[in-house]
This record gives sequence, structure tokens and C-alpha cells, in this order.
Amino acid sequence: MRIHCRELMRALLCLLIVAGCSSRQHLRVSLDAEDEFALAKKAFDERQWDRAAEGFKRLMFDHPESGLVDDAQFYLAETYLAQEEYELAIVEYRQLSRNHPRSEYADDADFSIGLAYYRRSPAFDLDQQFTEQAIEAFNVFLVRHPRSPLVAEAESKRKELRERLARKEYENGLLYLRLGHIESAQIYFEIVRDQYRDTEWRARAEKKLLEIASDSVSSSDRPAAGWSEVLDISEPRTNSYTSRNNARSIGGDWTGTVHIVWQEAREAGDIVLYREWDGVEWSESRRLSDEEERALSPALAVDVANSVHVVWERDMGDRDALAYRMRGAGGWSEVEVIAEGGSRAWYPAIDAGLDGAIHVVWMDDRSGNFEIWHRRHDAGGWAEPVQVSHSPGISAMPSVAVGPDGRVHAVWQEEMVEEGGESVQYASGDGLNWSEPLRLSSGEGGLHPSLAVTGDGTVIAVWQEGEGPTSIVQYRALAGGAWGPVVQLSLEDETASTPTVAAGRESIVVAWARRRDDDRSLVWRSRGGDEWQEPIVASEGTTPTHPSVWISPEGRVHLAWCDVDGGTWRVRYRSRK
Repeated sequence: MRIHCRELMRALLCLLIVAGCSSRQHLRVSLDAEDEFALAKKAFDERQWDRAAEGFKRLMFDHPESGLVDDAQFYLAETYLAQEEYELAIVEYRQLSRNHPRSEYADDADFSIGLAYYRRSPAFDLDQQFTEQAIEAFNVFLVRHPRSPLVAEAESKRKELRERLARKEYENGLLYLRLGHIESAQIYFEIVRDQYRDTEWRARAEKKLLEIASDSVSSSDRPAAGWSEVLDISEPRTNSYTSRNNARSIGGDWTGTVHIVWQEAREAGDIVLYREWDGVEWSESRRLSDEEERALSPALAVDVANSVHVVWERDMGDRDALAYRMRGAGGWSEVEVIAEGGSRAWYPAIDAGLDGAIHVVWMDDRSGNFEIWHRRHDAGGWAEPVQVSHSPGISAMPSVAVGPDGRVHAVWQEEMVEEGGESVQYASGDGLNWSEPLRLSSGEGGLHPSLAVTGDGTVIAVWQEGEGPTSIVQYRALAGGAWGPVVQLSLEDETASTPTVAAGRESIVVAWARRRDDDRSLVWRSRGGDEWQEPIVASEGTTPTHPSVWISPEGRVHLAWCDVDGGTWRVRYRSRK
């Protein structure tokens, strides 16, 4: 009997639950259109997108004859747009435009179709399908709603998108011009001239067509003879980068073997890869970073025993550390974390002294502000980190070089809190004690410094002065205990950026990214005695940047950099005697 009663109670409880659910469902359906819209709009205003979308869809389903259906459909599209679900947003905007052409939201809906495609439109060097769809949508909007208050914004965005398409065609023409395919280049320049007459690229295309007609395209800006072929070091379908602080991405040993490290983007996170060239062939790419880490900004050094040392940023989720690995006679060591004192340890640079000691500098916020730190490794292991900079502003992008006497030299860019702008700072030390920082740059825009030391102990510092179209490359040398004057290395008619410097037995080489009008190239300039040679074009490309240089014992210049090709950043290499 007790069992029977218990079962009866369970059945009654189930009926009550079902009735409760049914009652709640009934209450939802019983809301009128105005109340349903008010609840959904409240959720929308509070950025509760899922609740808002559910309410707007319920209103449209339960009250198809309501005068609020077009309001609900418009705000449903807006919830998708806010969440960057562009395809869903476009579907709802189009249904509103088609089903409710007299709605007060009709012009907003047609404009927002173009806006959704606009937000999906990528940089000029990528596929432009969404750019073309955005232009078409804005054209439809302008025809349908010539008096809308959104007309000016639509016209502005359409012009911006047409500039992007024109630039893509123009850059295609430049690429064919560099490859020597004059007829193909001419076709692209004519497309810009004829189809994009309202853009700034028309005048540039006409200039190139005049050059082609006068047979003046073969200028001195073409890469000089004597270079090896350009080699893609990285995978062709993934974005790859040399270090952004111009730390050494390339180096070599006394046998002439070339070593390169770079950062490569993968779906699970960026990784660090390595390759070497033994004078005959390149090795396969080898992953140096661990599987579970996201690795960035690698740098390398090669010591007197031909051991390779690599350091990089390790993204550990709640903080960033520095990871280190070396390859000696016994192969590659395990990954070792060498800096994790603060929440951020960024942009490492590394060099090796003739005594076998390894020196790493980086920017770190362990002191409460981003400062430059140094750590030394020798036969006794890793010494404690030492703070190099002491500035109220942010100190960043360091470079390091070790002289023949074992003295360590570092440069970095530093925020000038009182004056404004950036300056290049220098300090030196024995690895444990550092001098007071000295300002090297004289302007207010010292960026991307790079450092090298010659065989006789002369310290060479180069940097980018300024940003944008007026940026130049400057140089300064420390010899005989005194710094010389600031000297401009780049030419007056070019924009120069992201320089790097290397010192060989008998020469110094400085490389940088050049922009001259619409032509972009990588150039280098050398000094074998007291005079700097004229700049030589090393490679032309879409956007060559962040070069790294090594000079082999026999004087061969080895150059690595990153550039865009087909919408993908690639790491490239070439050399020249």
C-alpha cells in the first residue's frame, strides 16, 4: 500500500511539473506584440544579444500582422551585426527591405547591408569579394534613398572601397613590372586609369603608363646584380614574421653555415621555427617552441663554438615569459624559461661574446613599468636578471651586441614623458653592472634601434627617426671612447624604416625598408673604410620590412626579412658577396 501511494505521489508531481511548464509556455504566447517588443528591446539595449534575438523572432512568429514586425526584424538584424554575424544580419536586412519597402527602417536596412560587407572587406592585398559586394550594396542604397541622412556616409565608404580596389590593381601592375612582364603591367595600369578615374591611383597609373611608353621603367632602382635568388624560407600558406624589434633573425658560424629563426602563425597559436643552410642545401623546418605554448618574436645568436642559441616570447595566458633553447654538439636542449618575473616579458634580443657567455635583453614590467632587463649565461649557469633602464616612460624594443673585450652594449627606444615622443637610449656593462643610460638620438621620434660592434670595438647604432612619410634612418658610432655625430644614412627622396645593422671583419652593413612614391624595396648600405657606399636595392616587394643581416667570415652578406605575397606574410632570404 505504501509503495502504491508513493507511485501515485510521483505521478501527481509529474503532472504538476508538466502543467507548470504548459502554463509558462501559455504565458509567453499570451504576451501582446507591444510587451514582447518592449522586453526584447530592453534586452537589446542591455546588450543581451541572445535574449533580444529570441524576443524579436518570437514577436515576428506570434504576431505576423503586427505593425511592429518591421521593427522586430530590423533590431534582429542589428543584434547579428553587433555580434559580427554578418551573413545572418544581411539576410534579415534584405528581408526587411523586400517585405517592408515603406518601413521607416528601409534606408537603414539597405545601408547596413553595405556596412556588413564593408566590415568584412580586408586589406587591399587580399581577396576583394566583400569589397565589391559592399560597393554594390551602397550603390543600391544610393539609388533607392537619395534623400536619406546616411547618403554622405555611404558615399564616403564607397569611395574608400573603390580606392582599395584601385590600389590592388595598381599593385598588381607594379608586381608585373618588377618581374619584367611589361605588357601585363600595362593592362593593370590601364584598368586603374579607365575604371577608377575617381581615385588617387589614376594619376599614379598614368605616370607608370608614360614610363612604359618612354621605355624608362628599367631604372637604377632594380635589384643590383650579384644577388642570389630570393628564397621563401617559411611555409607559403601561413603568415610568418621576422622579429618586430629587429632582433637577429639570421646568423651564422665560422664554417659559413646560415641559421634562421622566425615566427609562424598556426590555428592553435603562433610557433617558432628554425632552418639552416650548410652551403649546399637548406634543412627542413624544425619547430623549437613547445606544443602547448604560443611563441612570438624569436631571436638567435651563434657562439664561438658554433652553438646556436634561440630566445623567444612565451605566451602563458595570464603572463608572458621568455623561453630559451640551444643546440650544441649533442643536439637541441629542452625548452627553458629564463624570465617570468613580471606579467609581460617582450621583444628579446640575444648575442654571444668571444668568452662564450650569452647575453639576453628584453622589456619587462616586473618593476611596475616597462624597463629593459638583462641576463647573462656562462659556464656557471644563468645569473640573476639586472635592470638596465630606469625611466618614468616605457622602455622597449631593445637590441644587444657584445664587443671583443666582452663588454655588453644595449640600445632601446624610450618614451619621453616630459618632452613627448621617443628617444634612442644606450648603456653598456660587464653583465652585472650597467652604466647610466645615454640618449643617442637628437629628434623626438627615435624608433627601432639596432646595434653591432666591429672587430676593433667600434659600436654602431642605427635607428628610425620619425614615423610615416618623413621617417629616415640615422647612424651613430662610438669609437675611442666618444660618440660621433648623428648621420643620416637614408636618402632624401625616400621613406626609410625598420633598420638593422651587422658588422663583419672588414665591413659594416645597414639594411632598411624603403618606400619611394609607390615603389617599395629593401635596401642596404655598406662601409668598408671611412666612406659609406651608395644604397643598393636588395629586393623589391609588396611591403618588405624588418630585415636582419649577417656577414659571413668571407664577407658574404646574408639577409632575411618578411614581405607580403598574395595576402600572406612570408619570411625571405637572399645573399650577396
